[in-house]
Amino acid sequence: MQYKKGNKFYDESDVFDTYIDHRKWNENPNKTIENPIFLELLKGINGNVLELGCGYGGIVNDLLKLGVDNYVGIDSSNKMIEYGNTLIEDSRVKLIQSNMESWEFGHSKYRWIISSLAFHYLENLKEILGLIHNGLESNGRLVFSVEHPIITSSIDLPREQGKKRDWKVDQYFALGARKQNWLGNHVIKYHRPIEEYWSILTNLGFRIEEIKEGCPDRKYFQSESEYERRKRIPIFLIMKAVKL
Repeated sequence: MQYKKGNKFYDESDVFDTYIDHRKWNENPNKTIENPIFLELLKGINGNVLELGCGYGGIVNDLLKLGVDNYVGIDSSNKMIEYGNTLIEDSRVKLIQSNMESWEFGHSKYRWIISSLAFHYLENLKEILGLIHNGLESNGRLVFSVEHPIITSSIDLPREQGKKRDWKVDQYFALGARKQNWLGNHVIKYHRPIEEYWSILTNLGFRIEEIKEGCPDRKYFQSESEYERRKRIPIFLIMKAVKL
């Protein structure tokens, strides 16, 4: 059984199709939990914005409404970029196929850099965050989300079929790769406790402004039972930091 890195995973046809279907579900947690919190942390966003792991650019229209001047989104998946370019036609927007490791961040180029649920696919996160720090203007902002460490520490443990209702956390302080059966295929994600994200960011010269753990808000849910289920455990970690 071959487990793929994130930069190869989403170009698998079965994974891509399942992912798109999942995003269309009205009560998927990205729509009900992550996106509202993420946009709240982006209030005041303007200037040149870079999104890392942009997928098909699902957040682009929201960013343009918030006042972004120019948006560049990069993603390692050809399928995601090709799909996104069929949906978005705006001269302020560019979607580019690239992975983070080979992207030329430049120096003091962006006012904001954002990333949604991509950093937990990176083995070399400290290196990438260093490049991000270099690519931000002075007082530039980084906003990103990852799978909550409680989730990545419960990856690949036995579970019943159907909706997950219990989470067994194990090896929480053991950093590193975790193998997961996800979206109909096999992928490698990287587990880090919250304090590891904090330590990397502050040591690189960021000041952390906000940390959110994805507390659900009832108004975004159609189903009471789904809302109650999502209150049981955090599934997202969302952080906002400023370059000092």
